[in-house]
Amino acid sequence: MGNEEKGLIEGIEAGDTDKVKFILENTNKEELGIKLNEKNNDGNYPLLCACMVDNIEMVRLLIEYSNKNGDILILNEKNKDGRFPLLSACFENNIEIVQLLVEYGNKHNIIVELNEKDKFGLFPLNISKWRERIKFEFYPPFLAFKQNNTKLVEFIMEYANKNSIILELNGKDFFGRYPFLLACKQNNIEMVHSLIKYGDKNNIILEINRQDDDLKYYPLLCSCENNNIELVRLLIEYGNKNNIILELNKKQINEGYPFLAACSENNIEMIQLLIEYANNHKIMLESNAKNNIGNYPLLSACKNNNIEMIQLLIDYTNKNNTALTINEKNSNNWYPLLWAFYHNNMEMLHFLITYANKNNIILELNEKNKTFGYYPLLHACENNNMEMFQLLMEYANKNNIILELNEKNDYDRYPLLLSCVKNNTEMVRSLLEYATKNNIILTINENSSDESYPFLWACGHNNIEMVQSIIDYANKNNIILELNEPCVNGFYPLSSACNNNNIEMVQIIMAYANKNNIILELNEKNDKGDYPLLYACENNNMEMFQLLMEYANKNNIILELNEKNDYDRYPLLLSCIKNNTEMVRSLLEYATKNNIILTINENSPNEGYPFLWACEHNNIEMVQSLIDYAKKNNIILEVNAKNNYGIYPLLICCNKNNIELCKIVIEYSNENNIILELNEKDSCCNYPLLWSCANNNIEMVQSIIDYANKNNIILELNEPCVNGLYPLSSACNDNNIEIVHLLIDYANKNNIILELNEKDNYCTYPLLWSCANNNIEMVQSIIDYANKNNIILELNKKNDEGDYPLLFACFENNIEIVHLLIDYANKNNIILELNENNQGECNPISLSHEGNYIEIVQLLTKYANENDIKI
Repeated sequence: MGNEEKGLIEGIEAGDTDKVKFILENTNKEELGIKLNEKNNDGNYPLLCACMVDNIEMVRLLIEYSNKNGDILILNEKNKDGRFPLLSACFENNIEIVQLLVEYGNKHNIIVELNEKDKFGLFPLNISKWRERIKFEFYPPFLAFKQNNTKLVEFIMEYANKNSIILELNGKDFFGRYPFLLACKQNNIEMVHSLIKYGDKNNIILEINRQDDDLKYYPLLCSCENNNIELVRLLIEYGNKNNIILELNKKQINEGYPFLAACSENNIEMIQLLIEYANNHKIMLESNAKNNIGNYPLLSACKNNNIEMIQLLIDYTNKNNTALTINEKNSNNWYPLLWAFYHNNMEMLHFLITYANKNNIILELNEKNKTFGYYPLLHACENNNMEMFQLLMEYANKNNIILELNEKNDYDRYPLLLSCVKNNTEMVRSLLEYATKNNIILTINENSSDESYPFLWACGHNNIEMVQSIIDYANKNNIILELNEPCVNGFYPLSSACNNNNIEMVQIIMAYANKNNIILELNEKNDKGDYPLLYACENNNMEMFQLLMEYANKNNIILELNEKNDYDRYPLLLSCIKNNTEMVRSLLEYATKNNIILTINENSPNEGYPFLWACEHNNIEMVQSLIDYAKKNNIILEVNAKNNYGIYPLLICCNKNNIELCKIVIEYSNENNIILELNEKDSCCNYPLLWSCANNNIEMVQSIIDYANKNNIILELNEPCVNGLYPLSSACNDNNIEIVHLLIDYANKNNIILELNEKDNYCTYPLLWSCANNNIEMVQSIIDYANKNNIILELNKKNDEGDYPLLFACFENNIEIVHLLIDYANKNNIILELNENNQGECNPISLSHEGNYIEIVQLLTKYANENDIKI
């Protein structure tokens, strides 16, 4: 081989297109004599190399050079492995290269070889169906052949027809695979049709039963495993047409066979088709054989939860006088009965029991699977299926089988535990009775993986009957029940009973503990920080509260009084929230007796603090108890702190309109040199003076003013709350002239200019309220204050219903207020509205006329004339 030829092959094998192009373009055939068909030691030559590296550009370059220089390329020569260009192009699934080779062959009258094989037995048609399997020949078959080669197959067939070549359709490769098998394996029905059509046209009987030498697959088995009913029908039709009896029972390397595959794929139609075919050809279908992981038809039907399939199998075996395998387990220890319980399928259970009884088979009841360690009774308990549970027990009794009651699965669950988890009292009772009858000592204290156990679940479900049943069983069998062990979230029996607010259950637990010399845990917290006494306070259960205290005293346990849960709640706070004076008093007494200093000022972000709640509930006795405890223990109570809504004690006292409580708070603050908050607003912008005015409480207003004066506090008089009311507007709204005078006097003394024209959310303002309330003195007071402070009053502004001062005065037929308004308007150059209608279509003139208020009509007429107002 010359240097040019060697360089050309090396360039092609390296995929160096530029080098190949350079050699071809710069080589003069006459002078250098380059040979395009020269082979290297492996038998490779340029065109074969270009096809092997799947490089269409190089193939084109070689063909162009050949055409230009008259050097005819060889197309069918093989290398040492038996490869030739078309075979390599098919291997690479490159239909463009295949077309180029065929076109070149046609042009030069060369018949391209289609049936030649390489040393592995591969040939073009074969490769076009199984290229990936060969490329990775040591991989399992399911990794093979990802690209669809139907177009390439059809091209090869078309070429063969044109050139009178009979394609080898039944030829095998090195592994015994043949085209029809590969098409079925790849689930390619289009390719199967093409093969059948080509075979029919060329009088070729296709091989449809032969197994490959590698995995022992054959077309029908592949079609069933691919769940392709159309392909199965096609095989049956082809077999019938060509007098071929299909193989139904042959097994592949993993012991799989068509009938099992159809059952595994849950394909009823395919099963019926196979049964019908078998019956027609007097073939006995394999119905019990297991594959390499132990699966068999009935087991697959049960796994698929398919009653119809089970019935088909039973009918088929009955008709053929064979018995179904019903107890055999697969490699994971699954068996039919276990699948019935897994699917919670009562009908399937009846089928299996009926079949077993009819065929004198004793069903397996206790075997665990390897998946999660389940067995039938455990599934019945987990599914909370009492009917299946009872049927299983009846079957066991009838067949002298002792059911397994204590075996745990991989999650440490066992029947009694799951029955308690599902809160099934009847199931628990049945288990206890069955255990007693069969001298079985039940696992009753064992924790599961989440550290729960039966008695704890019974308490958690608030199930008195279940709790009592477990206690009775334990007593009868000299078992000491676990009472204090917490589960993963920290609950234990007593805390669960307290959480459920079940006093009877608490009493039962305490009685059992006393009888068995068990000291109950009273202070242990769960993962949310809750504990029994806290639950008693939260549930406002005084009886439970006292029961816990009595038990603690009797057993020398000091109760935890100050521990907070995750929501910052503690016993005293909850007792105050629930407004339980007796509970608060008991806590204070217990704390004093046991030298415990209570958390009394702790302000929970979401809940506030005890003193605030006592004020919130208007509970003077509770307030006094807290004050007395604080004095006795030298604690200064928090009286100004706010909760999340901005509420503080004095504000809530004013809100509740409780003057006595207000005085207690003021007195306590004076005694302890605390300056009370008077102007702080809550989230709705309310403050003490505003609430006092809103509640129309003169004494409370006076008390606040007195306290402010005494402590040099300047009160807020003009700030509105969320509905727009402020002290003066509120007093006018309530028609309270005394409070109005108090506010005006306080404002004058403290050089505060009162807001007179500010409107609330209904667009009402002090003068409008005064007129609406028909209060002459209040109108006069507002006018006097306005004059004194150079404030121009709003006389014509309407509220939301369109009313304004003069309209109200006319409505009330109050000539004196009308005079006051006209006089004020004249002095301040304000033109009064006489004709403006409110929403009721009324105005001062119309109202006065309709009411026959002659004096007001005359007054308004005179005013209209003086001010050129048309009425």
